[in-house]
Amino acid sequence: MRHKSELRRRWQPRHALLALPLCLIAVVTVVDTLAPPDVHLGPLLVAAPAVTAAIGGARLVAAVGALAVVTSW
Repeated sequence: MRHKSELRRRWQPRHALLALPLCLIAVVTVVDTLAPPDVHLGPLLVAAPAVTAAIGGARLVAAVGALAVVTSW
């Protein structure tokens, strides 16, 4: 089992920033679902991987991008 101080050193404030693109995906998906059929908000999902690029590496951006694509279907 890991010591508490070791876990604290591994946590970084940018990990909390990951909530921003995930919340963005959730909000755009819900609003797009509730909006009338002639209003398309799916293109706004492009912002989630762009914001993630400022926070994390390539794998994280790819994961958020894949999540954005899946939710746009």
